[in-house]
Amino acid sequence: MGRNEELRTNPLDILAQKAREKQISVQNVEARIRRPFTDEEKEALKKVRLTAIYSLTGETIVDQIEKGRKFWHVAGSINSSLLTLRSFQGDVAVDLRPNKFYLPKSNYLALDEQLEMVDEYSHDLQRKLRTSSIEAILGQAPDYTELVFAYRDATGKRLFGYKYNFSYTRTQTSTAGSSFANVGNYGAVMGLDVYDWDKDYGDVSIYAVPLIVAK
Repeated sequence: MGRNEELRTNPLDILAQKAREKQISVQNVEARIRRPFTDEEKEALKKVRLTAIYSLTGETIVDQIEKGRKFWHVAGSINSSLLTLRSFQGDVAVDLRPNKFYLPKSNYLALDEQLEMVDEYSHDLQRKLRTSSIEAILGQAPDYTELVFAYRDATGKRLFGYKYNFSYTRTQTSTAGSSFANVGNYGAVMGLDVYDWDKDYGDVSIYAVPLIVAK
């Protein structure tokens, strides 16, 4: 249980050098695409205070390292899959309120239980919006890392930083065996942390952050 010590990545300076030298190959996988929100959907989201909408572009963590994005740690993974998995392409909304950003009481839970909570949140959101064209998901690791840096660029502020208790969201990105990646603990000096944890165990700092997307 816990961080995967046997499959740690190289220090990030070496990792960044490898990325620049193209020694880490990007997975040739089909792009995950989500359509943009319609104007009507954006207006509906505003009514429930989901006003933070960003467009993800299919970046990998390697892409982000090449751009100089600050990570203090990235977990090891089989065939560097965590580094080379792409974020989805399309719009995403999140609730920026610190008491709503993480699903309440979603820490201390296993991944399957967190997925159930996100599913319940999604159905509740659809009832509030009176539409089934929008849903909430638990994303992949690069979905969250790209979102974090997009928000940083737009506002100068840090998701998963001080106002968010330096906590994490679980993701659906497997690293090795039963371990899955978590994204968070974004410090001003050290940068963003991406580490792994056994999917069958919870922790005080590992929550579920729902991503709201169009179906």
